[in-house]
Amino acid sequence: MFTGIITEIGTLLKIRTAPGGRDLEISCSWTDLVAGESIAVDGACLTVAGLSERAFTVHVVHTSLDRTRFGDLLPGHRVNLERALRVGERLGGHPVQGRTRTWSIFRRPPTWRRFRCRWARSPWTG
Repeated sequence: MFTGIITEIGTLLKIRTAPGGRDLEISCSWTDLVAGESIAVDGACLTVAGLSERAFTVHVVHTSLDRTRFGDLLPGHRVNLERALRVGERLGGHPVQGRTRTWSIFRRPPTWRRFRCRWARSPWTG
C-alpha cells in the first residue's frame, strides 16, 4: 500500500527490451532497497528486479506499457518514486491501493475562467 506522497525523484538511466515488456533502470538515493520490494514509479506499483549502485531495475509488462506513460519514457526522464508503506509507519496523505484502469487525454486544457475540461475517451472505456 502507498500513501501517494512522493519521497524521491528518480531519473531513468536505461531502457532495455525484455521478454514480456521492458526493463527500466532508475537512479535514486536509496541505499537500502532489496530485490522484490514494491516501489510506486509515477504512481504505478512495480517490483524491484535488480539493484546496482545508486539505481534499481524494474520490469514493466506490455499491459502497463500500454496503459501508463512508461511506453513513452526515454533515458533522462524524471519519475516520481515512493516506497511501499511499512506496518507501524506514520500515515501521511491518503492511502492509495489499486491498479490503473484507464487514462485520458485533454482535448482542450482548462482555463481560469471556465473549469470545464473536455476529455477524449480512452480506448479501454468504450
